[in-house]
Amino acid sequence: MNIDVARRIIKLLGKSRDLIKFVPDRLGHDRGYALTCRKIRALGCKPEVGFEEGLERAVRWCVDDEAWWRTIKEKSADFRAFYSSYYKDRLSRQRH
Repeated sequence: MNIDVARRIIKLLGKSRDLIKFVPDRLGHDRGYALTCRKIRALGCKPEVGFEEGLERAVRWCVDDEAWWRTIKEKSADFRAFYSSYYKDRLSRQRH
């Protein structure tokens, strides 16, 4: 579940669970994120590492390579346009 992944990330970062913010559920929303590996496995692909190790590597990369992703976040016009469009309602509520 999403909450389990969020808790694992918080733990890996050594942060407080208080950082997790719950939002109202949207009907069918989680189904949009449901993944299946059936098709990729049928092609013969398989993971090189387990979920826990992969998540730890991803979190470590984000911490260790902040300069790389922060440059994209701060300087990319495409990213700013996406972020503004996708989060405009949420951003306007935070300003009030």
